[in-house]
Amino acid sequence: MKSSRGEDPLLDLVVATLFLFFVVITLVSNVFDYVNHECLDYLRELIRKTKTLTEKPFGIGVVLAFPHELNIKTILEEKVAVLQLYWGQCSKELVDDAHRAGVKVVPQVGNVEEARKAVAVGVDAIIVQGHEAGGHVIGKDALFSLLPRVVDVVGERDIPVIAAGGIVDARGYVAALSLGAQAVCLGTRFR
Repeated sequence: MKSSRGEDPLLDLVVATLFLFFVVITLVSNVFDYVNHECLDYLRELIRKTKTLTEKPFGIGVVLAFPHELNIKTILEEKVAVLQLYWGQCSKELVDDAHRAGVKVVPQVGNVEEARKAVAVGVDAIIVQGHEAGGHVIGKDALFSLLPRVVDVVGERDIPVIAAGGIVDARGYVAALSLGAQAVCLGTRFR
């Protein structure tokens, strides 16, 4: 994997998506799996509005633990650049459907087994989240102990590994890179 200086279009897409123009839209249906079509219309409206605001790629995050099938269908129909997945198994069928629509798939994993499964189904990048991350955290391992193990799982495949969780300054960024990450994902940056 080459550095993100215009030498690797996929890595540039992932970096641009995750750091510069990342729009996370999570629409969750209620617990009875009732999907209000107004929510899907709103999702489609948000995607189209975002496309008018930038010519750059952007991504949408989806929590797989909640009803999500119609949201993902809408995202793929609108050909959003990146589908970021959380809290659930990323299936081969989902990856194949996304790739047919021209959409990159980037799951967030919290352990080595999830990383193995993601690699096996053909994802385009992997976000490794340590337990230091804020918000909804599924993993139990610290980022800097988990990250090199996931990098080893990915091996020589052309799948960028992105570190997330507890990275708040340049030292954390450099540490993540030294452990094999190609990028970092920051939810919040403190001064």
